[in-house]
Amino acid sequence: ITEAQWQNAVEGYLNTQRFNIIVEPQYYDIAANVYDRLKSQIEGVTLVNTQALNLKVETQENTLASVVSSKNRYARAYANYLMGRVVLCNDVVELKQHPIAITAGCMLYQGKGLRKIPEDIYRIPYIGKYALRRQLEIVQSDFKQTKEKCDAIETSVKEINTALEYIAECNFGLVE
Repeated sequence: ITEAQWQNAVEGYLNTQRFNIIVEPQYYDIAANVYDRLKSQIEGVTLVNTQALNLKVETQENTLASVVSSKNRYARAYANYLMGRVVLCNDVVELKQHPIAITAGCMLYQGKGLRKIPEDIYRIPYIGKYALRRQLEIVQSDFKQTKEKCDAIETSVKEINTALEYIAECNFGLVE
């Protein structure tokens, strides 16, 4: 992804299509047979028919495809196919001027409707050379927050246990 501010929009728009499998056209039929044999173990991803991609389609400027680059010509053609009609917009008012459009804040206009792409879809990045580094940062941050919450709970439990011990030691003058 060549423009960092569009990372979430690309990830969110593609959603599960980020994980589609791209093979050289001459290997598509072999890959299809392997996928068919392993279909009970692999689901939810698409094997892209690279034989059917138009490699001559130019990337349209100001589209979601224009902020993605790839050294693989089939991945590039597939990006054009999936995102070449999605217009980049600066604000939500501008979105309705296009059949399909998106903002960097992940507001998507499609099918005559506006919706926010859920953050859970794009929170963890998978595309680009910095995605793994960012994934590690997110996991470390999540771990730190979880550890802080656990520490706070442990402190509360200790305080409650101490209070219960004091209460147990108290003699309230109850008559037997």
